[in-house]
Amino acid sequence: MNHIFHTNTQDSDQDISIQTSSTVDGFVDQHGIRKYDATLGWFAYPLGFQRHDIVDYVADAVKHMAFDYPDSNMSSTARKQLSDKLYQLTPGYRSVFGLSGSDSVEAAVYTSGLYHNDVQKKIILSLETSYHGATELCSSISGIVPYTGPLKHNRKIPNVHYDRFGKHAERVFFHNLTGTIDKIGAENISCFIIEFCSWSAGLYTYSPEFWKELHDTCQQNNILLIVDDIAMCGGKTGRFFGVDFDHVEPDIVCSGKALTGGYFPLSATLLSPRVYDKIKTQTFDFGITYSANISGMASAIKYISILEQERILEQVPASIANYQQMFDRFQQLGVVEYHRNFGTIFLVKFNQLRYDIAYSALNLYHPRSLDRAQSGLWVFALPLTNSQSTIQQLSQKLNSFSLDSTDA
Repeated sequence: MNHIFHTNTQDSDQDISIQTSSTVDGFVDQHGIRKYDATLGWFAYPLGFQRHDIVDYVADAVKHMAFDYPDSNMSSTARKQLSDKLYQLTPGYRSVFGLSGSDSVEAAVYTSGLYHNDVQKKIILSLETSYHGATELCSSISGIVPYTGPLKHNRKIPNVHYDRFGKHAERVFFHNLTGTIDKIGAENISCFIIEFCSWSAGLYTYSPEFWKELHDTCQQNNILLIVDDIAMCGGKTGRFFGVDFDHVEPDIVCSGKALTGGYFPLSATLLSPRVYDKIKTQTFDFGITYSANISGMASAIKYISILEQERILEQVPASIANYQQMFDRFQQLGVVEYHRNFGTIFLVKFNQLRYDIAYSALNLYHPRSLDRAQSGLWVFALPLTNSQSTIQQLSQKLNSFSLDSTDA
């Protein structure tokens, strides 16, 4: 008898797949079947699942480092070391740590309230199609999660629809944004949260001009700009953060997932010098028991060290080019209708006629909540380097898929 409460299978007859061991880029289930994980653990493991050196480093750190008390004037060596490193990797941003991306978004909204110190400024702006986490607050401001709870302090703006409006899409967006601000009143709006690049909204990238105008619009109306970088951080673009600080000046950045290479939970809410300078004298009463947990801190320290010592970020552009060429080839074969990417995250539209046999051909695990079966649209998170077997295996599987389905 199965006693697991599992949200994806609890209300169906579907068998639960038990992962008995990991591979570099996937897992082996209880039947001995090896599957490739298309999203590398929800975008959290950019180096795959067998970097045991991270686990070994964390085990040693936990043995020797003291517990970090998040609600006192005491701190750990690990928190200081990681805070200093993130300060260097950003234009001087200070870090507030948590366990998950949802924690990071919650901390960002909390900080926005501290910054304004005005009970009237409580409206949170976000996009109609977006994802910011699973807590009640995060669900209320997300656009792809149905929300019917009591939190009513959110207003949603239509996304930048490049597919619908082309080169005019950004102008249409700003028309909607300024119209919403005028209607609500800037004096009532605390912050605007937006993903730097959103897989849920089609993985479109915004122009540098878009970010400048958004920054200026928020500043002119005294609205904090929060950029959600949770899914895209960790080196996926060749930068450690997905956010391009050369073109974007967020007031707050939310990060998580691949911050630690995926091996232990940790998130970081990054506060700009402008925000930090204003709130640093206030009581920042935010955090939970494990907000500054040693295992997460040590995992992030080791992961960043690996990226630097093995010069992995320098290899990422070449990896991206190889992945693009692979999907280009299968687009020519008719297996793929189109694809686009942000760094090593790819959105791939498979030929609808061949979609039904794609799972078996690819021997792929793809999270149900990311599966757009009705349209054949898949999200892939690919490794940072081609030194792993992923590109060869995926290419072989796609090639087999194309040959086996030419008559589909």
